[in-house]
Amino acid sequence: MFLRGTNASRESVRRWFHRFSKLFSVGRRFRYYVAVDETVVKMHGLRAYVWSAVDVDSGEILAIYASWNRNMLIALKFLRMVLGRCINKPLIIVDRGPWYRWALERLGLKYRYQRLGLRNAVERFFGHLK
Repeated sequence: MFLRGTNASRESVRRWFHRFSKLFSVGRRFRYYVAVDETVVKMHGLRAYVWSAVDVDSGEILAIYASWNRNMLIALKFLRMVLGRCINKPLIIVDRGPWYRWALERLGLKYRYQRLGLRNAVERFFGHLK
């Protein structure tokens, strides 16, 4: 049986998940900077948004989330997932996406807009993803 919209079977996806699950299993710890971004992925005419957060210092992938939309509520949900991997409230590095500001302020997080520099960690991850 194949997954809808792909040529991959459920067993292939299950094996992939177990092989790479160690990559995504990070513990809670103190973090200084976290780079957050989202990208559009198109597959078979459908558009999805993949959100990711990367610890700038260690390069660990803290969270990945896929959604059909990109808005403030989804940004809030994703940032809560990221905070679950932190014992503090780190400085969040984001681009100027309008959905971030409200969510970051709602959670009481300090943030900085940046195009390059520290955000390269999350951009590199998207390069591997695509």
